[in-house]
Amino acid sequence: MRFSRLDDQGTPRPCVQYDDYALDLRAVMDEPNLLQAATDPAVREKVDKLVRGRPSQDRLRRLDRARLLPPVEPGRVVLVGGAQADLAPTHHVNPGGGLPAGDWFTGVAAVVAADVPEGEAVPEDWMPLVAGWTTFHAVDDWVAVGPWMADWDEVADVRLLAFSAFVDDLSRIRPAKALMDWLGALQGAHEKAPLRAGDLVCLSAPTAETAGSVRSALVYDGAVLSRLEAVLA
Repeated sequence: MRFSRLDDQGTPRPCVQYDDYALDLRAVMDEPNLLQAATDPAVREKVDKLVRGRPSQDRLRRLDRARLLPPVEPGRVVLVGGAQADLAPTHHVNPGGGLPAGDWFTGVAAVVAADVPEGEAVPEDWMPLVAGWTTFHAVDDWVAVGPWMADWDEVADVRLLAFSAFVDDLSRIRPAKALMDWLGALQGAHEKAPLRAGDLVCLSAPTAETAGSVRSALVYDGAVLSRLEAVLA
């Protein structure tokens, strides 16, 4: 099951992949919310039942005709490794779009689904809910986020996730384990600044100077879960 947002006559919709179609989650949610759908057990159970059945045709959109959008437009990007400062993006670039010239970096992002209520003490072993993982590219305060978010149904063991990146089809980052110790990464990120729903916690590769077509992929057990392309000026 993959969560993303589906453009339906101009309106972004959460959806899941159903064979060669995208299934609109309005079928099970009054007010569709991507992060809720990914983490709420009651919603997930409804989605699973719907997927196992035969969804009505009006709930389906062919994937090859869908305009896929990023799973979230983050207000904040918390960086772990490879970069010096966190980001507050002012520009969100759709997959396949253009990024400006400059030092760029790429990596894997954990999408935070739940925050700590304001005014409440945070337990020492607290861990934010993660809705799933996606790919990202960034230059300055421009951020491109992958069109799909790989969730818990696709990733049984995050240690098996791998990441690679290419520039003009030349390998810049060889396939490598991408998520290392996400427990430590998330806790460390929260110590820097309390995490909020919609934040991206990104394990990033070192910056590089280059121009051309940048392509990255998040792979699990040999299958590509999220692929992101962008063009560097």
